[in-house]
Amino acid sequence: MKKIVQWCCLISLSAFLIGCGKATPTQVADNFWQAVQKKEVEKVKSFASTESQKHINLTSQMNSNIQVKLGAAKIEEDRADVAMHIVYINKDPKKSLDMEIDAETLLVQENGEWRVDLVGTSESIRRSSLETMFEVYNKAKVQSEKMGQTQNAPLKDGLGK
Repeated sequence: MKKIVQWCCLISLSAFLIGCGKATPTQVADNFWQAVQKKEVEKVKSFASTESQKHINLTSQMNSNIQVKLGAAKIEEDRADVAMHIVYINKDPKKSLDMEIDAETLLVQENGEWRVDLVGTSESIRRSSLETMFEVYNKAKVQSEKMGQTQNAPLKDGLGK
C-alpha cells in the first residue's frame, strides 16, 4: 500500500512539473497575436523582447482587423521562427481589398523564456506584404495586357485593310 501511494505521488508530481513547463514559441506567438487583435497593449508588451520594446511604438502596430493562423515553428538555439498566414480584413470596401500574406513571427529567448522580436517580425511582414503587392500588380498587368490585346485586335485588323 505504501508503494502505491509513493507511485501516485511521483506520478502526480511529474504531471504537475510537466504542466508547469515553459511556453513554446508557438504558444507565445499565439498569445501575442491574440493580444494584438484585442489591442491589449500591456499584454502585447509582456510577450515582446526587451530590445523590441525600445524600438517599436506598439500602439501603432496593433490592428484588430487581422486573422492570424500559425504554422510550424523552427527552433535554432535561442531563436525561433513561427510560420504564419495573416489575413488583413478591410472593413471599408471602398478603400481596398482584403490582403493575405505569409510571414514569420520571430522569437528570441530571454532568461529562458520565448519573446517576440517585434522588429524582426515587422520586417518579415513588411517584406511579405511588398512581395504580395508586386504579385498582385504583375497579375493585374498581365490580365490588363491580355484584355487590351483581345479588345484591340479587331481594331488593328480593320485598320490593316
